[in-house]
Amino acid sequence: MNQTLLERIIRAMEAAARGILTASGYNTDMGLNVQVAREDLAETDLPGLVLWVGKEDPAPTYGAGFLSVSVTVLGLMLHGAEVPGYLVPAMLADLKEALCAPVLSLPFSGGAVPVSVGDTLAGATSGAGGYVGGVTIASGSWAGGDAAGVFTLRRLTGSGLFLSGENLLVSGSPVAQAAGAGTPQTPEARVAAGLAKSIQYTGGGADEYPAAGRKITGVSAAFTVLYRHRPGDSYNL
Repeated sequence: MNQTLLERIIRAMEAAARGILTASGYNTDMGLNVQVAREDLAETDLPGLVLWVGKEDPAPTYGAGFLSVSVTVLGLMLHGAEVPGYLVPAMLADLKEALCAPVLSLPFSGGAVPVSVGDTLAGATSGAGGYVGGVTIASGSWAGGDAAGVFTLRRLTGSGLFLSGENLLVSGSPVAQAAGAGTPQTPEARVAAGLAKSIQYTGGGADEYPAAGRKITGVSAAFTVLYRHRPGDSYNL
């Protein structure tokens, strides 16, 4: 069966949601179990989340052929010893960051000090910076002082772009050199397969605080995806 534009967008959002892992610097591991339009998740399925595709409407404000669709994401966690009131903002932050944040892929070389997920990286000259969500080593090693690869950055600061050759700092100390300015990815490109004009967070919060004795905390986040299609053609831009 051919995939419609909307299906391709939802599949891309599903893939982005699977990236919500503590190993990638998120607060939770909700990405371990991602479902689309499933009725519910059992405690044994958690942590996890469900994507619900809502109503699709014309968006004439943007011109002919634009459609707006709502997508609701329900995240579920076993809160254990965590206070649900504190866990909710952390879960909500994960959903917003995974589905709405711009990301920068920054090539580096001359890596002499190990950089880890969760570090904050800064350019010594450019003032650009970001939160390290991933480190890929393509060649060399930290111990040898010649590690080279790519940093994946979120929570971008400054201009967002680095200067090729500048020192990269963690806590004020040099760790490597930028091997380029970095390649930015917008949420529309990263989360909506490049098919959307915009993807916006429109609200969310605690879906239901647990009753006494319950172990599950739920958070819902609503997103609006604006995309274009040809009138009568759901498959082509």
